Amino acid sequence: MDISRHLHNDHSELRSLGRDILNSSDGGDVGGRDNQFDLYDLQVRRHLAVIEETLLSPLKRDPDAADACADIKARHKDLRRDLSALDRSDKGSHEWTAEFRNFTEAFEAVCARHEALLNHAEHVSGRLGEDYHEAKLRRMKGHPWSW
Repeated sequence: MDISRHLHNDHSELRSLGRDILNSSDGGDVGGRDNQFDLYDLQVRRHLAVIEETLLSPLKRDPDAADACADIKARHKDLRRDLSALDRSDKGSHEWTAEFRNFTEAFEAVCARHEALLNHAEHVSGRLGEDYHEAKLRRMKGHPWSW
């Protein structure tokens, strides 16, 4: 599978998870919304790490893409900070919902930046799709425990 299909599928899945959270009732099943957010948080962080490894790492050495890569990496840091700020107990409040909606909009903007780098990245490496898939699987498995 090529990298553009991987990105499109992952972005669609994350967008859907975010919509599910926004569509859940504000004052209803907070435990459910909390669980939904935990899954979303994990998936977004994993996605950002895979993007940094497979897309940004090879491109940051390219003078034509270095500035864009640095900017995207900074936005990733902001997104991680915002996810941490959203991980609190008032997920049923209207304020939290508004903040989460703002987060999803910022995340969508970063996803568009990921997709904009694809053409340039495919010229740098012909294995991006395989590298992306392997990095994603590694992060899904987690790290083995060492005693």
